[in-house]
Amino acid sequence: EEELIELLAAQDISAERLTAEEFQEFESTESNQTTLWCAEGSFTLYIDQKKFSMQPGDGINIPARYIYKAVAGMSGCAYYEATV
Repeated sequence: EEELIELLAAQDISAERLTAEEFQEFESTESNQTTLWCAEGSFTLYIDQKKFSMQPGDGINIPARYIYKAVAGMSGCAYYEATV
């Protein structure tokens, strides 16, 4: 997670750290362009009928107008979210 924080700072990206408990569902609340980075644990991300398995170190850009839903893995997760 330290490396991710350094990367975000180096690229001047303001991202919020969020957490989810085991198997907790979470989703986007706005339709802006969003980038997610998995910091700890894992989660499964669903975007437009597609499924992505996110592990620590993984990042994904979600274009504007796409709403995502996600489910934390069996040990929960910590992730960073940045919207534009």
